Amino acid sequence: MKKFEVKIVKKINNLEIINIELNSNDSIRLDNYKVLIENNNYNINSQQLYNSIKNYINENMNSLVDKSRTDSNENTDGSLINISINSGRLKLNVEVYSNDNDDFYNNYINEIVSAIKENGDKTNSDYIMDFVEKGKDLPLTLDDEEFAKYSKLFEEKFGRKAYIAEPSGTKEQTIVAIKTCLEKNEDILDELLYPNKNDDVFY
Repeated sequence: MKKFEVKIVKKINNLEIINIELNSNDSIRLDNYKVLIENNNYNINSQQLYNSIKNYINENMNSLVDKSRTDSNENTDGSLINISINSGRLKLNVEVYSNDNDDFYNNYINEIVSAIKENGDKTNSDYIMDFVEKGKDLPLTLDDEEFAKYSKLFEEKFGRKAYIAEPSGTKEQTIVAIKTCLEKNEDILDELLYPNKNDDVFY
C-alpha cells in the first residue's frame, strides 16, 4: 500500500479547473510532477515544497475530516470538489459542491495552489540559496562559521553544495553528516539527512 497519496480535483460546470495529484512513491522523481491549475501546467521541483504541502495536509486533516462529516453530498449550485487522501491506514474521500457561502474547501485548496504557483519552479538549490541570502546580513556565530567551513569542504570534495534538511533540519545535523561523508569519502548526504525517506508516513 502506498503510504501517502493525495488527489484534489475541482470542477466548475463539469470543466476541470484544478487537478493536483501527489504520491510518496514519486517523491524522488519530482521533475515528473505536472500539476494542472486553470489550464496551465505547474511543476513541483523541490523536496521542500513537496514536504510543505504534506505538512499542510497533515496539520489540517482534523478540520477537513470534521467539516466533511457535517456536509451533505447533495447536488447544489457551485464547484464540484473532490479531495482524496490516503495516508497509511487513514483514507479520506470528500466530494462536495462548494458555493460562495461556504469557502472552506476553496480556501483549503487555494493554500496548496498558491504554494505551487509561487514556489513550483524553485529547486532544492534555490531554497539553499534563499537560506544563504537571508543569513548574509546576520552576525556569524560559531555554528555559522563551522557550517560554512564544512560546507566549503563538502563542495570542494563532491562538487555540490551541502544543505539543511527541511522542514526541521539543523546546521549541527548537517555538519555531522558532512563529516561522515568526508570520513567515508562518499557523498551520502541525502541518505544521512533523510534516513527514512522511503517510509514517509506523516501522521
